[in-house]
Amino acid sequence: NNSIYGVKYKVPKGTAVGTYSTEKTPHAVITTYDGEVFESDALTNNSSDLTTLAPLDTCKVVDIANNKMSLVAANGRINPENETWAGSIQIDNKKTAGVKKNQMYQIEFDPNWEAYMVNIPFDSTISGNKISDVQYKTNLNSAYQTYTGALTKNNNQMYRLDANDVGLQPGEYFTEVKANVGDFSPGYQNTEASATYRWNSTVSYGKVKPGVTSVQY
Repeated sequence: NNSIYGVKYKVPKGTAVGTYSTEKTPHAVITTYDGEVFESDALTNNSSDLTTLAPLDTCKVVDIANNKMSLVAANGRINPENETWAGSIQIDNKKTAGVKKNQMYQIEFDPNWEAYMVNIPFDSTISGNKISDVQYKTNLNSAYQTYTGALTKNNNQMYRLDANDVGLQPGEYFTEVKANVGDFSPGYQNTEASATYRWNSTVSYGKVKPGVTSVQY
């Protein structure tokens, strides 16, 4: 009936680094509801070949490593004369295995940078994933305030917090933002691989204070 069966192996904790293989090809014994017994060794993926055994399963044990995402910060170009998208924070979950659960994102801006829109990394490919507990500080209020409204979606990797949606006053801007950004699937990265400084891959939108030509993110 075209059923497919799989075999899972458990590697004992403390197993030395190296490549291991099974001693023999998996063997299945199936007993039907009327008591008939069928036996078979695992075969290759070639459905027309009913004699060649599947190759032995192998497992590569690697050294212990911290199971965490990669974060790289950099100073993106700014236009000292006009408002602009700037800054770069590149986050990815490409180097370690497994979904990263219940992650927090927090950024504090350079005192010389006036941020009006803030990009927030988020993996919208995970069903039921959500950004929650969005909090911010501004130049007019140093205490955390909570935003419960909707964020704007840039793409599947980034959402946006906008001063207009929050209701900031004229001349008021974000100085710090933090949020629970949920879970990140294996392979996630917040920036577009071919354009890490494209507007929807940058940190925020704003402007520098008069006379300032560079800021630190």
